[in-house]
Amino acid sequence: MDATHFDRPEKHETACWYAQREWMCLRHFVMFAYYVLGLAHSLYCVKHAWYVARSIHEHHMMQLMYAHEHESVYVLAQF
Repeated sequence: MDATHFDRPEKHETACWYAQREWMCLRHFVMFAYYVLGLAHSLYCVKHAWYVARSIHEHHMMQLMYAHEHESVYVLAQF
């Protein structure tokens, strides 16, 4: 659309012009809402990925600690 799209229309075009302007406003509002929802979803995904990574790390550290605590028992059991 050119810069003159929102200039004052001729009388016979008034109804169509206002309907078109309202549609543009509605379209921009929907686009903005979609952007905000996308941003919120991205933040949720980052939070979830952080939670999963932390859980995996904690589980791995617990496995290492368990293996270290029981290493001497395992070595003695081999003899």
